[in-house]
Amino acid sequence: FIVFSGSNLICQTSIKDAIKKFEEKYSKPEQPMVAVEAEKVELYGMMPPILKMDATLSTLKACKHLALSSNNIEKITGLKGCERLEILSLGRNQIKKLDGLNFDFFCYFEIHVDCRQVWKMLRRLSKSFGSVTTSWVP
Repeated sequence: FIVFSGSNLICQTSIKDAIKKFEEKYSKPEQPMVAVEAEKVELYGMMPPILKMDATLSTLKACKHLALSSNNIEKITGLKGCERLEILSLGRNQIKKLDGLNFDFFCYFEIHVDCRQVWKMLRRLSKSFGSVTTSWVP
């Protein structure tokens, strides 16, 4: 998928294409992989990278662990229908906004990010939610 931004040419993998690649990678002749039924969906390290999360992610109703690390995602969106989501891996991205996270669904929820991004994100969460409880796991 190619996007023109001004005079720049930007190559990216759409969420739809990333899901298709995931299904192809993990399908077996006797058992095809169906992403909408998978508890763990691995869309990390796409080449070209994913730049935008979109509503296609909301089709992953059974997903408990969504791995989107090592892409170029700047904004968290498209997770509205992912009520079973417990772990969202977003390390090694360009996250600048936390919009699109609905914490009402989660009794346990992890966001995996780079340490460089953690403090920026915690400051933003504190502004949005008043206080944030964190735990550090080595």
